[in-house]
Amino acid sequence: MDLLNRINKLIKVADKEDLDIIQESIDSFPKYINSIVKMETGIKIARFRCNSQEEFIEEVQRLDRNRHFSHNAAIVSVKILNRLCNSYGVEEIYQGDIEDRQEVATFAKKIVDIYYKIRK
Repeated sequence: MDLLNRINKLIKVADKEDLDIIQESIDSFPKYINSIVKMETGIKIARFRCNSQEEFIEEVQRLDRNRHFSHNAAIVSVKILNRLCNSYGVEEIYQGDIEDRQEVATFAKKIVDIYYKIRK
């Protein structure tokens, strides 16, 4: 829950204008996870829906492009959140290697899992 504490500290000290930015940034994480689910399900369904190999390949590329864009948005969100942490003088929310795409993906999943667990 250390991660949740870092998020809450930022929320407590942030200006009203920055609260929307924090919300949008955190919202990008479940959107990214959802894009992974959509891609994996979409590929399986496309095998039956597509009428040709070419159509299937185009659909897979479209799904992968959407996932990639969502991943990039999550990376940008991590950078934004950490910049806000630095500007408010609180501990950075993300403490990993921002250049490691897999590490950022794991972080996004961790955020989603934390909020899901709280909800239960």
